[in-house]
Amino acid sequence: MANQWLLLKEHWQVGPGGLSATVTAQPGTVLKKSELISGELPPNLKRNVSFATVEHFTKPLVAVDEAYWLANLK
Repeated sequence: MANQWLLLKEHWQVGPGGLSATVTAQPGTVLKKSELISGELPPNLKRNVSFATVEHFTKPLVAVDEAYWLANLK
């Protein structure tokens, strides 16, 4: 889906309540469509996110595996 993105868990701080609908980006973060290294993805499959950006989602984050969450952007 166009509004679904992967978030590397170690780069995000989840809001109160565990898997809440808001996260705050840490330095050097991207939202991406694949678990490949960001530098290997074409521009249409990744989106840079600046430090301290807050993203809001339509559903709570879902753990994909040990490293990533799946998020639905508003």
